[in-house]
Amino acid sequence: MARKFFVFAIAFLIISHIANAKVFKSVPYVGKVRGLAIKNFQVEGKKFSVGSYVTVEFDLKNTSSKPIKLGKYGAFVACRDPNNKNRDFAHQYKFYKLNSHKQIHIKGRIKINKSGWWRFWPGLYLLHFGFAPSEWGKIKLKAKRESQGSSSGSHEMKNPKKLVLKPPFNTCSGWKTSPGVAQTRYYCNPSTGYIGIFDSAWTGGAASYALMYVFFNSPKNQRVKIKAIFYYTGGAKTTGVAAFAGFQAIHHYNNKFYRRDIEAGLNYDIATQKIIDVALFAIPSVTHIKDVKEALEIISTIRDAMTLLKEMKDLYNVRKAKKYVYTFYINAKKGSNFVGIGLRGNCSGVVTGSSFVVVAAQLAQVEILF
Repeated sequence: MARKFFVFAIAFLIISHIANAKVFKSVPYVGKVRGLAIKNFQVEGKKFSVGSYVTVEFDLKNTSSKPIKLGKYGAFVACRDPNNKNRDFAHQYKFYKLNSHKQIHIKGRIKINKSGWWRFWPGLYLLHFGFAPSEWGKIKLKAKRESQGSSSGSHEMKNPKKLVLKPPFNTCSGWKTSPGVAQTRYYCNPSTGYIGIFDSAWTGGAASYALMYVFFNSPKNQRVKIKAIFYYTGGAKTTGVAAFAGFQAIHHYNNKFYRRDIEAGLNYDIATQKIIDVALFAIPSVTHIKDVKEALEIISTIRDAMTLLKEMKDLYNVRKAKKYVYTFYINAKKGSNFVGIGLRGNCSGVVTGSSFVVVAAQLAQVEILF
């Protein structure tokens, strides 16, 4: 019965999305570069005009027989505004190893803030080889200014008291480091608000974070309260002595990072199994998952926010996941503001002990209180 409900819910969301958005232009097959096929590139939205938001997405598949590793800029949407200014966005999968015959989906949103011709194309940076060809598969669209008095969406309210934002978010990014004998991975998907973290350290340290970025306009310079609501299942584990494992909520604003310790929620072994369960239930076509790292990666491919939220809430209702409200303040400037909100794991190990952190989470909602 639950599976039938998932199918119905997904079908309803797809129909609703089609009714409210349209594909402006698409390129079904862009081409292949060093074993990577780029396809299904498209720009969509309710309208293409100044003040509106558009979604750009594409698929990237490794058609070769060997893994291919992306570089420091990963896969992203390349963009130039009417003044030829670089507006690249949605950088994802930085330093990511894409295994043979595997596919990833890149998706992001951008605000159209100028009239004139905009250019979009799939962006890609390969380790040791650099950028894919510029303007390859380019889509070119002209933005016009709306007539006076038209509305450009809830993000643009002139005097808002409260703004509620839910997935899809504008973009996401992450960072990782693993000096010594250690492993670290992060996963993020702005379409669903998904964040996945895996850190392990035997000797040395491992740390990673993933952030969802939200955009809002402030009518003046003012102190703003932000409430971020997470659903997460995760755990930390240490073995031996002198090892450490921690889990934190973080935010990024005005080039500064802030963080706060939170509970991991479950013991490591239970959390690992629950994360695998989320992947199996959310994507019924997957019948076997070898480990938690593969499960974290599979969950990052879910493209429907409601499907992920349903799975996380089901775990929460049976006390196998937690709800965490991360509240903080920023001194917002008048005009455009970008805030990154996410999670961070870090652990360390020495000869006498090792440590692990594993988390699967969804940033379900962000409230901005003026």
